[in-house]
Amino acid sequence: MNELQIIEKDGIQAVSARELYKGLEITDRFNRWFESLLKYGFVENEDFTSVKTSTLVNNGAKREIDDFVISLDMAKQICMLQRSEIGKTYRNYLIRLEKAWNTPEAVMARALQLANNKLESIKQQVAIMQPKAVVYDELVDRSKTMNFRDMAAKLGMKQTEFMTILKAKYVYKNSIGEYRAKAEYQQYFTLRTFNKSTDKTGEQLLFNMEGITYFINKYKVEKDTCKHCGEKVPAGHYCCLQCWNEYEGGKEID
Repeated sequence: MNELQIIEKDGIQAVSARELYKGLEITDRFNRWFESLLKYGFVENEDFTSVKTSTLVNNGAKREIDDFVISLDMAKQICMLQRSEIGKTYRNYLIRLEKAWNTPEAVMARALQLANNKLESIKQQVAIMQPKAVVYDELVDRSKTMNFRDMAAKLGMKQTEFMTILKAKYVYKNSIGEYRAKAEYQQYFTLRTFNKSTDKTGEQLLFNMEGITYFINKYKVEKDTCKHCGEKVPAGHYCCLQCWNEYEGGKEID
């Protein structure tokens, strides 16, 4: 007797109909033999599923042929239907396989394998979702806004200095004295409604995330430290104005 290759499908044992056909030494053509079995009430996608397999032909090439994956219960019933000694032998063989499959050790082993597979699937999903989470965080960040005072501090400027830059190029005051973005720079700003009084509201011009990024890249003041007193000085300078007069004799600052 040739042993059958056990196929595990959705946690259920199954075998190849072609392998069983050969083992039972059926002389009829495979397709006709299998079709004749369907009159016994076997249901496709419950008792069996159609698959393709390959076989070697005389010239050594592979040829695709039909096969069916059949449940162990269906295989046992087919063996009984043969009413032959070889059919009885294969049926007993399938019963032993089924018993071995259902031992506590085998059940535990499958449970552990299932858990490992699920864990691996979760790891893969995490790996897939991680970049999406980064993108989500960036989208959340884009919802942030900043007012003029905080932006000036972020840039390392005095607010009056920063407002001079803004009014010269980026913003203007409307008829009611509220700042608005000039048309060519509106993508860097957003408006937020606030209550002026119990019955009046106003709109405050704020930097959106795109604006925050733009102004930081364009205007952030990088500063160095005075070598004498430790005060912050403009980038490229080594001395503040007071120490320059006191220690450097008023010579030009590098």
